[in-house]
Amino acid sequence: MKKLMVIALGMLSNGEITIAMEVLRRIRDEESEICFVLHEKMSKQVIANGFPVYLINGNSPQENKKCFQEAVKDFKPDLLLCADVFTMDFSSTWSGIGLEELKATGIPVGTFDEYEWESTHFIQDFTGIPMQIRGELITDCDFLVRPCPVNRPEILDNKKVINCSLFDVDGLLLSYQEDIKNKAKWRESLGIPENSKVVMIVNSTWEYVEVGRSFESGRLIEWIPRIIHNYLCALNEPITVLHVGGKEWSFADKSRIDYRHFVSLNPVDYNRMINCVDLFCGTNLISVTLSRAVLCGVPVVLFQNEKCMDFNKLSSIMGKMPEWYQQMAKDVKKVLPFKVFPWGWYRFLEPVMKNNGYDELIDRAPIFQPKKSIEVLRRNLFDKTHMEQINTKRDAYIESLDSLPSPSKIWELI
Repeated sequence: MKKLMVIALGMLSNGEITIAMEVLRRIRDEESEICFVLHEKMSKQVIANGFPVYLINGNSPQENKKCFQEAVKDFKPDLLLCADVFTMDFSSTWSGIGLEELKATGIPVGTFDEYEWESTHFIQDFTGIPMQIRGELITDCDFLVRPCPVNRPEILDNKKVINCSLFDVDGLLLSYQEDIKNKAKWRESLGIPENSKVVMIVNSTWEYVEVGRSFESGRLIEWIPRIIHNYLCALNEPITVLHVGGKEWSFADKSRIDYRHFVSLNPVDYNRMINCVDLFCGTNLISVTLSRAVLCGVPVVLFQNEKCMDFNKLSSIMGKMPEWYQQMAKDVKKVLPFKVFPWGWYRFLEPVMKNNGYDELIDRAPIFQPKKSIEVLRRNLFDKTHMEQINTKRDAYIESLDSLPSPSKIWELI
């Protein structure tokens, strides 16, 4: 039996932890023993999923480093796996734990490589500014695990790289079918009217962090939810919005949409909600929840911006726009392209999405084009032919996932 220690030290998002658990839960108990090293603040989800944890909760980086060394001594892992080596590096200021500390153990070290980092030349366009990332954090690892999606589901000759399905797709679809059988009861339990379409929106803490340090990006963080709200209202259809996490929409017009906010949900209720809604929408291409919805066949709308926009230069068309849009344009002034709001990542994610079948399963709405965005929402809520076409492509994509090695093969391939 091999023993795997997962290092997950991010504090702003559960994403990296969710990805690690989704992949590793499918390794049979008789083949491995797995534990997580993380901050107490992020441990609830991991413990609820049955993984043992070591907590890094000292009062200084030096104390935290000692906690890590004691955890390694106690657990005696055969492999160390970073949930995200870049997040670990960023967190080292408080944790005292970086790649150097992991390598010093003499134990093989790997990381989840969620975006095929080497194809990006380790350059991120973070809020439009190219940033050179420390490539050695990837190249110095002994092995890489690439979950699909977002990565392309390819079998590679490179023995250092293991591509595997992010989800147990069979289990995912079985859970989806069970929830769909009870969809009417679920709707009734929430008091959702029979004629109302249900839209799910999810926000993490980091989506409200102003990373661009500019007036425009700061204001846009406030405006993005308002824009989506206005497009949903413009459908003039009975709509119920289930919003999980993030800031409650104080501006929601409840005379036009039935808005419900949930601070958080337990995993069972959260996954049931994904399965039972009529539409999932957001602004984050790399969202794990979005991937889950896509693979289950839940319609997905991703609000994106593909070009730089200076609203001051668009005065000729402003008179044709709704009043709220004109107010937004005056307030925000300029916007940059993004695939992941508010980070940007427009160019950064292009390599991994190139010739990627996953890209064809997501319907994109140009968020600053009202008519087109409303049209995208409408066809995903009401056009059955459109969804049949998406599902045909989804079936082909799932076949490509099925051809990948199972996570239990990781031990054999490393």
